Amino acid sequence: MRLSIFLLAGVAFGQVAPLALDAPNTPGPALNQVGPGGRTAWMTGVLPLGDTARQNDFPSVAVAKNGDVWVAWASYSGLRDEIHARRFSGGHWYAGFPVPGVDGDVSMPQVAIDGKGRPWFVWSQQTGYPRGDGERPNWDLYSTYWDNGVWGKITRLTDHPLSDINHHFIASNNGKLWLAWQGFRDGQSDIFLRSCEDARWSEPRQVTSHPGNDWAPVVAVNSAGHATVVWDSYRNGNYDVFMRTLRGAEWSEELAVANSPAGEMAPTAVYDKQDRLWIAYVDAGVNWAKDVGGRSLGVKQTGTRIGDRRELRMAVWQNGQWLQPAKAPTTSMIPGEENWIVNPKLYSDHDGRIWLLFQHRVSRYTTWTWAVDSARTPTAMGVRSYVSSFITHYDGDEWIPASEMPRSRDRMSSNVAGAGAPNGQFWMLWHSDHRDDTQIHVPAQNQVWSAVLTPISKPRPYVLSPRDPAASDSTAGALDPVSEAGDVKALREVRITWNNRAFRLFKGDLHRHTELSTDSGGRSDGSIIDFFRYMIDAAGMDYGAITDHSAGGDSEYWWWLIQKVTEMYHVPGRYSSLFGYERTPHWPKGHKNIIHATRNIPIVKLFTRPDMPEHWSTYAIIAGDLAGNDTQLLYDSVRQTGGIAIPHTLATSQGNDWTETDEKVQPVAEIFQAARDSYEHEGAPGAHKPRGGYGGGNDFNPGGFLWKAWEKGVRIGVIASSDHTSTHLSFAMVYSADSSRAGIIEAIRARRTYGATDNILLEYSMGGHFMGEEFQAAEAPEMKLRVRGAGPLSKVSIIRSGKYIAQFSPNAREYAITYRDTAKPSGSQYYYVRVEQADGNLAWSSPIWVNLP
Repeated sequence: MRLSIFLLAGVAFGQVAPLALDAPNTPGPALNQVGPGGRTAWMTGVLPLGDTARQNDFPSVAVAKNGDVWVAWASYSGLRDEIHARRFSGGHWYAGFPVPGVDGDVSMPQVAIDGKGRPWFVWSQQTGYPRGDGERPNWDLYSTYWDNGVWGKITRLTDHPLSDINHHFIASNNGKLWLAWQGFRDGQSDIFLRSCEDARWSEPRQVTSHPGNDWAPVVAVNSAGHATVVWDSYRNGNYDVFMRTLRGAEWSEELAVANSPAGEMAPTAVYDKQDRLWIAYVDAGVNWAKDVGGRSLGVKQTGTRIGDRRELRMAVWQNGQWLQPAKAPTTSMIPGEENWIVNPKLYSDHDGRIWLLFQHRVSRYTTWTWAVDSARTPTAMGVRSYVSSFITHYDGDEWIPASEMPRSRDRMSSNVAGAGAPNGQFWMLWHSDHRDDTQIHVPAQNQVWSAVLTPISKPRPYVLSPRDPAASDSTAGALDPVSEAGDVKALREVRITWNNRAFRLFKGDLHRHTELSTDSGGRSDGSIIDFFRYMIDAAGMDYGAITDHSAGGDSEYWWWLIQKVTEMYHVPGRYSSLFGYERTPHWPKGHKNIIHATRNIPIVKLFTRPDMPEHWSTYAIIAGDLAGNDTQLLYDSVRQTGGIAIPHTLATSQGNDWTETDEKVQPVAEIFQAARDSYEHEGAPGAHKPRGGYGGGNDFNPGGFLWKAWEKGVRIGVIASSDHTSTHLSFAMVYSADSSRAGIIEAIRARRTYGATDNILLEYSMGGHFMGEEFQAAEAPEMKLRVRGAGPLSKVSIIRSGKYIAQFSPNAREYAITYRDTAKPSGSQYYYVRVEQADGNLAWSSPIWVNLP
C-alpha cells in the first residue's frame, strides 16, 4: 500500500515522510497560508464521516465560495436508505444530519452549490418503496436545498414510469446547476438534461434518441456557460463514447469521442480554465462480453470477459482538435500497477489543475476456505481481488505519482468524489468496506472517508500532444454486430398459440456472478452494473438474475445492493430483472440458484450441524456437515415464498444425486453451463468428463447427469446458464404468456423451457402438448419440431427415455419435421430433442412425458 506523504514547500516532489493515519483530523494549511520555510502536508483531514452503526456509501462533495464543504452519502440500515450530509466550516466538521424527502430506497445522492451559496441535493429514489407495484418499480429524481436554516421545497424532477438513474449533478462557475441522467423510455435508455437557476428548474431536454441504449452521462460547463454532455452508447453493437454541447437553446451535432470496436465506456469530463474539455473513459477490450467459455463445445473464443480488462484512456478537445496529455495518466502508477483502472473522475480546481481520481484493482493471495469440511477443514491461499482509491493531477507534461487513499479497499461498484476549494486545496471522498488483511474478499463496515490534498506549487502550463489514434484498441477480430442483432430480433418476434394462450419467447440467464461473489470478487465477472450492461446490451437478454454466492457472502448490505440494482434495471416490456442468489452445499445435495419475483425475501441459509468446527468459508459446505433434511428445509422455504430452485454443475462435486426433488419448487436444471460443460449424459456432445476437481481427485459424479434423473422418474425440464467467467454462450429460453417477473417464473415452473448456446429457435410439441408437459395416451403420438439456427444445423436428434430413436442432418439454418415413434413403447416414457449446429453450438428441449399402456 502507498503511504500518504508530507511535502516540503519548495522542495522537489519525492522527498517525503510518512503521514500517520492518526494525525489531527483537520485539514492542514494550504500552500498560500504557509510562510517561508514552513511546511504543508500533502494529505490531511483523513476522517470517517458516517454513523458507524449504519452502512455508508456513495459519497459526494461540493465546496462553496466561502470555503464551506458540503458532503452527502447514502446510509443504510434495516431495509431502508437515508441520505446523510455533513458540513465542514471554520476548521470544524459539524454533526451529520438527514436530508428530508427520502423514501427508503435511494441511489447516488449528490450535492452542488448554487450561485447564492446554497447546497442542493439531488438523488434517485424508488417512488413508493416499499409499497409500490412490484412489477413496475419506478425510480425518479428528486431535489431539495438548505437555505437560511430551513429546507427548501422537495421537487420531483422526473415522473416517467420507467427508471431515471445514473445522474450527474454539478454547478457551473456562476452557480447555475446542471443535471444529466439516464432514463429508460419505451424499452431503451436515453440521456436527458435539466438546469436550475434561482431555484427554478428548466424543462427536461432530451439529449439522445438513438435506438441503441445510452449510459452513464456526465455534464461539464465552460466559461461561456455552454454545457457539454458526454455519455457512452451501445448503438454500434459495442460501447462507444459520444458528446454533445448545448449553446443557449441550440444543440450541436453529436461528436464521437471514441468509437473503435473496443468496449469504451464510463466517461468523465471537465473543462479547464482555458475551456479545453478533458475526457477520460475506460477501454474494456474488443468484443466485450461476447463468446467466452463453452470449453467442451469447441466454440471459437471471440470475446473479452466482462471483468478481464479496464484500460484508462484520455482525450482533450480544443478548438476542434483532439489532443492528449504528453504522458498517459497511468504513468502516475508504479510499474506493474498501470492496468485495470475503473471509475475515473476528472475535476478542475481553483488554480486550474486537472485532478484524476480512480480505483485500481488489486489481486493478491488471501486466506480463503474453499468449503467447510469438518474432516479436513481445507484452508487454502487463493487469489482474491478488491479495488483501492487513488488520486493524481496533471502538472506540466506529467502526472504526479498517484497516492493511494488510506483504508480504501472496496468493491468496484462504489465511487470516489472530489471538489476544489478556493484556497487551492482539493477535497476527496471515497468509500471503503474495511476488508480484513486475511479475508480481503469479505466486506466489513461500509464507511465514507474524507481527506484534503494540498499541491506543492502552482500548476505548470500543460503540455498536450496530438491524440494518438493507436490509443484505442486494435480492430483485429472485431465481430459484426448486425447479424446477431437480426437473430435476436427474430427470437423476440416469435409468437405461438397453445391451448388458447398466446406465448412469446424470452431469452435469459439465471446463473451469473459479479464482484459480490466472494470466491472470485469480480476478477472476470465484473461489477453489479457490468452485469446489466451485459444482459441488456451485449447478450440481448430479456430476463435474468444476479446469483452471487449466498447473496453476496451473506452480507445484508450486499444483498440490499443486489436487490436495489435489480429494481433499478427492471424495464417492463424489455428486460425483466429477477431476484436471485446461489446456495452451495456440495454433492450429493448440490448447488442451486434460488430465484424469486419479489424483493426482500431473506436468503435460506445453510442448515449446519451443531458439531461443525468454526470456519471462515463464505462459499460452500460439504453435505456431511449439514442437517440431514437441509434440502427439504430449503424446498419448504422456497415453496412458501413463491420461488424456484435450479440445480446446476450436475455431474460434479457441486451436483446432486436426484434423491431429493420437488417438481414445483425445482422445475428445471442447467443442462449446460458455459463455464464448464453439458450435463445431459455421459458421452453426449460437450458432456462433462473426469477432471481434477475439489479434493484433488476426479471431479466427476456421473449420477448427477440428467439422464439419471429422468431414469429415476424425476420430472425436471432444462435451461442453460453461465456461471463464472463465461459469457454469451448459455441461454435459458422460456415460452411465457407475458414478460412480467411473475410470468417468467410461472413459465419456468411449467417447464416451457429449453437450453441453448446460441440464438437458436426451438419449438417442440407432441400430441397437442408442449415441451415440459406430461400426459397419457393410448400410443406414442405424433411430434412436431421446428428449428431455426444462428448458423447451419448439422444434426437433430430425438431421444426417448435414454435411447436415440431418430437423427436427421438438415444442413440448413431452418428445419421442420413431423415424426412418430413406431416402436410401440409402453409405460412412462420421456421424449426430448437435441439440436447441433455445424459450429458446435447446441440446443436441448425440455422433455415431454407420455404415460402409455
